[in-house]
Amino acid sequence: MNSRMLIDTSAWIDFLRGRAGALGDAVERALSHDTALMCGVVIAELLQGAKGKKEKQQLGFLFANVECLPVLPDD
Repeated sequence: MNSRMLIDTSAWIDFLRGRAGALGDAVERALSHDTALMCGVVIAELLQGAKGKKEKQQLGFLFANVECLPVLPDD
């Protein structure tokens, strides 16, 4: 079984903006192996930084296809 990976906002940004480097590459691998995870905090941060309709649509697709972990008060 592949380990699941909770991906930080900065790594999602590198991936979404097509930046070359280890973070974006790791996100791409996690997505291709269906091991990528996100949480509500990451979703909020990505939405806050979204510029325009195209980026918001791209995020909507991402949110619909990547599992979101709940954030509990103890977290």
